Amino acid sequence: MRSLLLSFVLTAFVLAGCDSNGGSDGELIIQDLEEGDGDVVESGDAVMVSYEGKLEDGSVFDASDLHDVPLAFTVGVGQVIEGWDQGLLGMREGGTRRLVIPPKMAYGRQGVRGSIPGNETITFVITLDKILDDVYTEDRVVGEGATAELGKVVTVDYLGTLTGGEVFDSSQNFTFELGGGNFIEGWNRGILGMRVGGSRLIVIPYQLAYGAGGNGFIPPFAVLTFEVDLTDVSDGQ
Repeated sequence: MRSLLLSFVLTAFVLAGCDSNGGSDGELIIQDLEEGDGDVVESGDAVMVSYEGKLEDGSVFDASDLHDVPLAFTVGVGQVIEGWDQGLLGMREGGTRRLVIPPKMAYGRQGVRGSIPGNETITFVITLDKILDDVYTEDRVVGEGATAELGKVVTVDYLGTLTGGEVFDSSQNFTFELGGGNFIEGWNRGILGMRVGGSRLIVIPYQLAYGAGGNGFIPPFAVLTFEVDLTDVSDGQ
């Protein structure tokens, strides 16, 4: 299931920063609920977060618990609403922060139809789970077959999505040499060590994907998320 919040993030691509005169005047309010003990977030960092978002009446309009995949994005480059881009700066990994975001830094006078009213101040409680300086992997099913190793020929089924849940690539029975050099570094790192029959979530920061410049339909600074099933490993020819 592609959750509702991810569609809100996509909406943020359109609304963030473009409706500054339409909302009520107000400043971003930042409150640290728990100080983390990890690295500090800076603009340009790829991060993975957990969160809950509420409207002014206290009703929850979305939360990370409703998602199939974690929310991962690059801070400070416009992939999320301005209130997040500014409000996450200075957080430490492992910390939790409350952001009270005025409309001009959120969804403006338009809001999100059926979910967020226009001119709405919204509140997020956000936990910074990880600053992504390497590939993040999560084995959802641990296989029992042969292990994917460098130089082996592997076959996978996969689905690749951008921040916001937009599918940019998918395939079944895709066969390639692991570490063969024809793919982004994060892809090889993410699949390494899987066993046949396994299913893995792989989150790749932009520096191990298509970088600050992007590539065609992959936007600049894009964090890529793959859901991968490993179906075969062989020695090849």
